[in-house]
Amino acid sequence: MTSLPGATEPETEVLDAWSAKLVREPLQNAPVDVICISSDSESTSAEKSSGVETVRRKGRLGNVIYVYVDDSIEIGPAIQSAIAQVQSPLVVLTETSSEWNRDIIDRLLRAIDGCDLAIGARPTSKTLAKCNRTISAKIRGWIWGAGVLDPLSPYKMARSEFLKKFPIQSKSQFAHVEMIAKCNFLDALIHEELLPAAPAWTFPSYGRKVSADKRALFRNPHFKIQLASEIVEEE
Repeated sequence: MTSLPGATEPETEVLDAWSAKLVREPLQNAPVDVICISSDSESTSAEKSSGVETVRRKGRLGNVIYVYVDDSIEIGPAIQSAIAQVQSPLVVLTETSSEWNRDIIDRLLRAIDGCDLAIGARPTSKTLAKCNRTISAKIRGWIWGAGVLDPLSPYKMARSEFLKKFPIQSKSQFAHVEMIAKCNFLDALIHEELLPAAPAWTFPSYGRKVSADKRALFRNPHFKIQLASEIVEEE
């Protein structure tokens, strides 16, 4: 095939610095680890969960990492500990009780090829609910830099290398907002995909410890994971 005069071959085209920041290497055949968050004390529930089965049927399943949470457990550090165990280039963060399907996984896999964090926003058909979550997203984006529609979505996929860059301080469900906010602060590309074939959206509820989490993040946010040697030196 003959190129037009003056045309630049795609293979030799050099991106400018700004455009290069918006490009991510596709991970089309990379395995996907799954972090399953559950209030069920039986770890076997993670292996049998819909999210794990859907990734397995796709032929992309890596390791399954079970995270047990209840009112006595600090959610952020628990998720961070699970992220530290991830070995695959991609990781899904979900809940054992969440229902997955092929459309959800296909949309997230397509999205993650061009971003660092892909979030599946659950659908809502009610006009009032749409208005509420849009307003909440704008306020959340202005205050925290996490202006997504569905921060507590159990349909998240990320490039694991990026999630390992920062700690998660929040003890409540606000850990999910913190994770998105810190990704944004560190210049991650975030994409939110509307999921037409998913369970309905519910208004976010972060739990009893959310006020303390917000105060701590405002006063002393951490963007670097401290090594044990650094902690000893501070003491």
